[in-house]
Amino acid sequence: MRRFGADGAPSLVVAPRHEAGLTRLLEALERAGIPSAVRREADRGGEALEDWIAGLGKRAPARVGVLATRGELPLAYESAAVAIVGGTFGPYGGHNALEPAARGAAIVVGPHAESIQESVELLSREGAVLLAPDADAAAEAVASLVHDAGALRRMGQGAVRVAAAASESARRSLEALERFGLNP
Repeated sequence: MRRFGADGAPSLVVAPRHEAGLTRLLEALERAGIPSAVRREADRGGEALEDWIAGLGKRAPARVGVLATRGELPLAYESAAVAIVGGTFGPYGGHNALEPAARGAAIVVGPHAESIQESVELLSREGAVLLAPDADAAAEAVASLVHDAGALRRMGQGAVRVAAAASESARRSLEALERFGLNP
């Protein structure tokens, strides 16, 4: 499992969920003069996602990759040392924190994690999540973590424990539904 680029340096991969977000992101990167590489649906057959992420440093000196595909985010987490959970820095409630946790990534969430509060609490008990009050604090947390291999390892291990326990709970619930004849 790769955690950094082919040369050992970290990369940033951003995965906007909607076309409007993709447009805003690309415009913001251009305004800031930050070079980026974009992976679009048409690129999927040419290069494995893991190799695309590992090669970001060669394509974009700033090491920013924009994942503009659908369905590849879970695979991208395989290469992630740290995952900032989207939707938690605005009043959206947050996206799935257990998905990157299951792949051993340390998790960073913002102040709006209402819809994923239970998983955030579980991750917190295992020391697998950092709560950031804003984007600047999240950036500082990530920068600190990528320079602390021990903290990354401990957080990643805690994240995997939480995700495994949640998965086991889901399996038991499905078995109970089947036992009672309530499965769809």
